Amino acid sequence: MLRALALDDKTLRLWDATTGTEQRVLRGHLDWLLAIAFLPDSKGIVSALYDQTIWLWDVITGIERCVLQCGLNLVSVAFSPDSRLIASGLSNGAVWLWDATTGTEYCVLRGYSD
Repeated sequence: MLRALALDDKTLRLWDATTGTEQRVLRGHLDWLLAIAFLPDSKGIVSALYDQTIWLWDVITGIERCVLQCGLNLVSVAFSPDSRLIASGLSNGAVWLWDATTGTEYCVLRGYSD
């Protein structure tokens, strides 16, 4: 089982939870990481950044698959249980859903308010 750690150098480091050994370093983020989430099968990871982008990574190869532009302040990110959608929670209470394969916007859910 892998664990992820976001560092101040804008890298995302993946660790084997059993052995404690570093498995991979994901480089290329242009800003600091705010939130991360693994695909349910642990073969992909998504990272949300302070620059309002979401990066989808292939854990096996370490290659960035796509970068999504949100345009609003991100507060959280998650995958759907079937791994088909990425959900990004925004500071305005909206939730954007993205197609995890193509990176295209699926829909925006609005209406949440504190």
